[in-house]
Amino acid sequence: MGQISMANSTKLKVAFLFTLIAVGVHLYLTDHYFNLTFGLQGGESICNISTKINCDTVTASPYSSIFNTPIALWGAMTNSILALLLLIWIAGWSSDNVRLGRYTALLSGFTALTSVVMGSISTILIGSYCLFCMGEYLISFIIFGLVVASLETSTEQPKKSWGAHLAELAGPAKMYLAFLAAIPAGAIFFNQVILTHFDAQELPAIVRAAVADWQASPEIQFNEPPAYIQGGSQPKMVIVEFADFRCPHCRHAVSPIKAFVDSHADAQLRFFAFPLDGACNDAIPSSDGISCYLAKAVYCSEKVAAKGDLLHEIIFEHQDSFIANASLPYAKEHVLEYMTANQIKPADITACIENPDTDKAIRAQAKLGVNSGVKGTPTFFVNGRKLSKGQLIPVLEAVHATLSK
Repeated sequence: MGQISMANSTKLKVAFLFTLIAVGVHLYLTDHYFNLTFGLQGGESICNISTKINCDTVTASPYSSIFNTPIALWGAMTNSILALLLLIWIAGWSSDNVRLGRYTALLSGFTALTSVVMGSISTILIGSYCLFCMGEYLISFIIFGLVVASLETSTEQPKKSWGAHLAELAGPAKMYLAFLAAIPAGAIFFNQVILTHFDAQELPAIVRAAVADWQASPEIQFNEPPAYIQGGSQPKMVIVEFADFRCPHCRHAVSPIKAFVDSHADAQLRFFAFPLDGACNDAIPSSDGISCYLAKAVYCSEKVAAKGDLLHEIIFEHQDSFIANASLPYAKEHVLEYMTANQIKPADITACIENPDTDKAIRAQAKLGVNSGVKGTPTFFVNGRKLSKGQLIPVLEAVHATLSK
């Protein structure tokens, strides 16, 4: 068995520990990817700090996956294999530490290079950063540095070049080729396992069907002003959403839609209220006034303070409390609290909410939804055509791709 010095053993053990941390973070990001992709995320990610440091925006970008498999899952597999190589090196299970060290350095160097590429994509193409991803980039450089440092001072320097070692993958180093092959094989396999868990094996067919239905749908004109607009001022892709603030499915659509718009400069969201509340929607028989009040609050927050999107997110974040406490006084009290906490002057908003013109505006949005064929919430349209499954990022990406041709 190959022997390593005490100093190098310590370095490699630290590298091994960092590699395990990297695996854990990549698994978290993989889980985040699927929850966001399938609209299962009930709120924003814990690493959403600002518009610039926003994991949702990065995850919703077209650069977050390769071969329909999340980059995070590729990273988890790569670091798992790297951890295995480090363990073999530390435990002395190899009779050739020179070769083992070189291939370990090759793989750790590849992860560091990938970090540079992904960081450049975030900076140049996305314009946002994932906090956990940045942590992973730093970890990859640390691991690479520790591995290289161990190479420089451990066993005698190898006489063979990097090219010669790579050529050995077809000969005496077949074991390392198997390790490398396990990365794509494992990533694709576990991706299928996860898709099966989410009952999403037919996702490609669902996406194709949604795009085909969208292309065949009649074009509708939305002449009423929306509650608020989010995204680019010259959009190529205009997403129209009709939603109710106490609809659980609408809450799950918030994160993927926002993330998609934030990660695509040529996309824009136009949000229309469709309260499932007869107090302001003639198509709904029951009435308690709560959903109508929430819709008016968002409309007025945008009209008065240009913060409609902010209050929209806050209300959905606290949706459970509005459902559990089905009381109009409760809704008014807490919405005003949220406004005060976010520098929205409640007095100005209250005056707007009580203005008869605001009631007319919300009724007009609801009527527009009825006339456009809205049967439930959320309902989406893209460039005037109804889009089923519009809360799914793969569906939005597919539609966006057709508009880019």
